[in-house]
Amino acid sequence: MKTINYIFRKLQKDKVPNYLGIAGLATGLVCVLYIFFWVTNEINYDRFHENIDEIFVVHAILEGGDEPIIFQGAPPAVAGAIENEYAQVSKTARMMPAFAEWMLSHNGEKQMRYTAFADYSIFDIFSFEFIYGSPGEPTVRNQIVITESTSVSLFGDKNPVGEIINFNNMENVVVSGVIKDIPHNSSIQFQALIPLEILTIVFDNDNFLNTWYNNAFMTFGLLNDANNFPIIDEAVKNRIQQVYPDSTNFLRAYKFKNAWLYEMNNIRNIRIFSFIGILILLTAILNFINLNTARSARQIKENGIRKSLGAVKSNLVKIVYSEISVVCLIAFFIALVVTIIGLPSFNQLINKEISITTLLNWQPLIILGIILVLTIALSGLYPALILSDYSPVQSLRTTYQSMKNRGILRNTLIITIFAMSIALLSSTFVINSQISHLQKLDLGFTKDHIVYLRLNGQLQSQASTLQNELTRNPNIQSTTILSNLPNAIGNNGEGWNWENRNIEFRPLVYNWYVSPDLLNTLEIELKEGEFFRENQQNAVVINRTFARMIGWDSFQGKSITNWDNSYEIMGVVEDFHFNNIGTATDPIAIFPAARDWDANFIAIKTTSQNISETLNFIREAAIGIEPAFPIQLSFLDDEYKVMLEPENNLKTLISIFTLFAIIVLTLGLTGLIMFMAEQKTKEIGIRKSLGEETGSIILRLLKPFFMAGLISSLIAIPLSWYAMSKWLENYAQRITPGADTFFIAAISTILLAIITVSIQSWNAARKNPIHALRNE
Repeated sequence: MKTINYIFRKLQKDKVPNYLGIAGLATGLVCVLYIFFWVTNEINYDRFHENIDEIFVVHAILEGGDEPIIFQGAPPAVAGAIENEYAQVSKTARMMPAFAEWMLSHNGEKQMRYTAFADYSIFDIFSFEFIYGSPGEPTVRNQIVITESTSVSLFGDKNPVGEIINFNNMENVVVSGVIKDIPHNSSIQFQALIPLEILTIVFDNDNFLNTWYNNAFMTFGLLNDANNFPIIDEAVKNRIQQVYPDSTNFLRAYKFKNAWLYEMNNIRNIRIFSFIGILILLTAILNFINLNTARSARQIKENGIRKSLGAVKSNLVKIVYSEISVVCLIAFFIALVVTIIGLPSFNQLINKEISITTLLNWQPLIILGIILVLTIALSGLYPALILSDYSPVQSLRTTYQSMKNRGILRNTLIITIFAMSIALLSSTFVINSQISHLQKLDLGFTKDHIVYLRLNGQLQSQASTLQNELTRNPNIQSTTILSNLPNAIGNNGEGWNWENRNIEFRPLVYNWYVSPDLLNTLEIELKEGEFFRENQQNAVVINRTFARMIGWDSFQGKSITNWDNSYEIMGVVEDFHFNNIGTATDPIAIFPAARDWDANFIAIKTTSQNISETLNFIREAAIGIEPAFPIQLSFLDDEYKVMLEPENNLKTLISIFTLFAIIVLTLGLTGLIMFMAEQKTKEIGIRKSLGEETGSIILRLLKPFFMAGLISSLIAIPLSWYAMSKWLENYAQRITPGADTFFIAAISTILLAIITVSIQSWNAARKNPIHALRNE
């Protein structure tokens, strides 16, 4: 208890510098804790499933183009073959993910819910917790499992098992069970789940679930033993070729627990932020060490007195680490409280649902303990091991001026801190510029003032009627029917052939079904030929990437084939960005939307006037044709905002953490210059009494910081440039950062340091020299 009281009295002796040290360390720890929460949330994706180590997922890999394309799904016949042929697999399940909303209605209440379709063995593989009921009978088609929130919205608080729900105005299904809402950090999300067999009705195809060529189905398996994974991975590789020897569609098995991190490449951001967290923690610790070295002369005298009274080195080390531990615990407690209070706002900024209960598992607690121990160990290293080595006589004779060699360590620490701050700030500039570039990128079509509506029920078969009705409104400029929105074009297909094609080259081409109004509505540029007309059959329009791939000088009157079908190339459109904005443009074939199931969306180009009245008109026109379904209008540019949400989260996070790093740097420099000014009180007094100007004294105090800034810039700029160049390689559409970006970061950091140091230097230099000399 005496030691604790002594430590707190010592903290009170130099209030401002000590509090600045605690504040800087706490600020750095707040940043580290937020990064820790975020990284833990990402790493724990899907880890709530009890059998996570035994679960695998099968992906199709299409080869034949410049690079293989990995699909998240596999053909529907794969699951049954794996389960029947390999004893190492106890269960398999197929799932068509909840990509779209389907209508669920009960007693007149109609709601659109994201609905997945799966084999009911999915509940034997994954740990979805049932509140009511069970998965139901595997052989029964007309049943449904819903989430708790869906149950409450349709049935209130009662047990809905046995209740009837009408699915998409198509078939009645019985509620067999209710599960808890799926955790936010799950890669599998749905609000309702229906047996796969119902898709044979939806697509009017009895063979829909038995093919070897439709990669729309996520395929999961449960191993008897996790060690059997390599056997299954090797076994499935050429399974499709056993049915279709010429297929370029191969299979690979992946460990499901690694799918979110590695197959979806989320590990990239985890590594980035883990590195940022380490940088900021080191910056905070080095600032804290700097403050301790600045106080080293006083600490040495205390150690000398203790040694003259009989203390040995181990006693001094114990005292130093006691002091450091108390300070670090105070900073850690403050950081933890601030982090918990700010967690809801942090979640809102990054659109996550991170809970403080993340800390309740033993792994996070151990990691936090390691962070705390490392902080204490590194912060006390210098005063504990170096300063305690002085003999009593050396300790009592030592002054600040006699410790020039110790200034080397302090200058090295300052240079390191500056370099890390410059690196972090320049990285922030580059990342923000890249994301802004993606946001402002010319997509090759317009997404502004484009309203879209999903076509359900009679709207699919009467899409042209809806188009004619909408064009009566003067605020609607044009409309087009789409099989997919431009950010979600699928059906990547093989089987393409043309004259003089290299037989080894098997391109993978995206297919898009649209009406002839596409060019006018989305303002896509036609480069050659013409677009197809209404009711024109066996026609195709291709983009320039596909045209370059074919290699012809002219496409007029030319045809290409896809499997057994021949298509006349009507025209070539300019490349436009579909699906992923950041990647290179893929080849695409655009076909007439001739079948009802091609009409999934209608895109409507409106004027900028009377938006509310125009939306009401669209809604009423759609209801007039199909009153059974809720009408949900959305804007196309909102879809692209959602697409860029991960990049925007990255931008937000790194900006926040860079701000934390700047605060840590500022607090550290403020405390450091206050100690330096205190140690140089006599020198400043003598210089002022000899007539030296205040400005000259300030410049003298600024010089080491300015030099440290220049040296750190020479270190940080090339390292930052290299790191950011490697990061930008992930984007086909990327900026080329100029030298000015890195120089601005360096100059900004140095200017911040100069301003911070100048303020404290001014306070020290303007004091009356009589008081300065009297204090000595």
